[in-house]
Amino acid sequence: MKNETKQNNATILALICSAAALMAAVFFVSPSRAPAEEAVKDRDYQIVTAAVASGSEGLYILDNRTGQVAVYLYEPGKPTLQLKGMQPIANAFGANR
Repeated sequence: MKNETKQNNATILALICSAAALMAAVFFVSPSRAPAEEAVKDRDYQIVTAAVASGSEGLYILDNRTGQVAVYLYEPGKPTLQLKGMQPIANAFGANR
C-alpha cells in the first residue's frame, strides 16, 4: 500500500511540473505577429498585409470589380481593425490629377 502511494505522489508531481512548464510557455512565449508583406489574390479581391512605420500592421484590400482600395490598421494593443480610408485605386497613381 505504501509503494502505491509513493507512485501516485510521483505521478501527481510529474503532472504538476508538466502543467507549470506549459503555463510558463504560454506566458513567456510572445505571440507571433501577422506575417508582413503576404499577398492573397483571387479574381475579385487582392489582400496584402504590411508593417506600418508606427508599429501597427496594415491590411490593404483591393476590390478588383469596383477599383476601390480599403486600408485597415491593426494595433497590437487593441484587438480590432480600424478603417483608415477607402478610395479608388486610380488615385494612388495620379489618374485623377
